[in-house]
Amino acid sequence: MNQTGHRSIIMIWKFIRAGSLFQDNAADGVGRAWNTRRALPRDSESGIRMFQGMADQEQVIILLEGVDKWNAWRDANPGISPDLSGANLFEADLTSANLSNAIRLGANLRDVNLTGADLTGANLSEADLSGANLSNAILFGANLRDANLSGADLWRANLAMANLRDANLPGADLYFAHLSNANLSNANLNGANLNGADLNGADLFAATLIMANLEEADLSGASLIAANLTSANLNWANLSEAILFGANLSRSIGVPVYVPE
Repeated sequence: MNQTGHRSIIMIWKFIRAGSLFQDNAADGVGRAWNTRRALPRDSESGIRMFQGMADQEQVIILLEGVDKWNAWRDANPGISPDLSGANLFEADLTSANLSNAIRLGANLRDVNLTGADLTGANLSEADLSGANLSNAILFGANLRDANLSGADLWRANLAMANLRDANLPGADLYFAHLSNANLSNANLNGANLNGADLNGADLFAATLIMANLEEADLSGASLIAANLTSANLNWANLSEAILFGANLSRSIGVPVYVPE
């Protein structure tokens, strides 16, 4: 065999060997990642567990250690937007947690306690918040598009400027909630309690509010185009400058303070 051929064989052998090492290292890396996944902690009381995905594992672990430590971490890192997209927060107690500007919260937030939590500008689109306690929570400018909030407690929550388009809110308690200039187009609010709610300037285009309680609600300047208010309670509601073109008010109950001509 000539020298050129011998050198070619050596190069091919080195290439194969390098590929073998790469595969070994890759397999080792996958193994370490799997072991890390299995070793992720779980809060026995809240049931929070990190799901592999886009979430920041270190952030989830800090949250597992309690709201006080989490809020202290947020104060020390004001420039970091939390990414908890892979966390299962089912039944977690996140009372007064600072979750403002979260890139994405976990998809499973059923029955979570977010009383008084700061969710300003947070992304909760398509999240399952059914049965969640969001009373007195701050959701100013939050993205709740397509979110499931059925039966959720939003008592006195601040949802001003929030995006609730296509959100599911049947039976939700929005007593005296702040929803001024919120986007509620195509939202399902059937049977929801909106007693005393501030819906000034809100967009309720094609929203369904069948049997919803809107007693003393402020709907001034709101868009109710094609909205379904069948059997809704409008007693003492303020509808001044509201747009009711194509709205269904059949069998609605009560006497509004003002209804546009």
